[in-house]
Amino acid sequence: MISFCVVIFANQPQIVDKLPSLALAFWKNRNDSVYTVTAIAVDGFGNEGEGIGCDINSIVLPCTITRIEDTSFSYCSLTSITIPASVTEIGEYAFSDCTNLALVRIEATAVLIFSETAFADCASGLVFEVPSASLSLYQANAAWSEYTLRGY
Repeated sequence: MISFCVVIFANQPQIVDKLPSLALAFWKNRNDSVYTVTAIAVDGFGNEGEGIGCDINSIVLPCTITRIEDTSFSYCSLTSITIPASVTEIGEYAFSDCTNLALVRIEATAVLIFSETAFADCASGLVFEVPSASLSLYQANAAWSEYTLRGY
């Protein structure tokens, strides 16, 4: 079992409104309510308006996540992230300005489509790993033509 540390940014009320989105797998509140998290909130770990992000180096998102909202991880110090097959949407600037981001592992066998700004201004050597059986599908998709792809 993987455990995660949940950080609540009390000074960002738009995030507090989406409190369950901040947890990465499950969030249990003081009333013992358990929420299944299906999205990472806008500015959940990043803050494009402030130009600052969280100090997380690597993260594996759980299979309950279906959406990564706009600017969710922008300006973070991520070096790698694993995106589960359950993710069907990645918002605009979701990982923008993650200048240390070197590896994005995508578990989706169907070609994942995302905003053209999702990885804007990331590291120049950014590599996307996709399932080997789907590598040719990703390579044939025009949206992926500017990215470095390799199978795993």
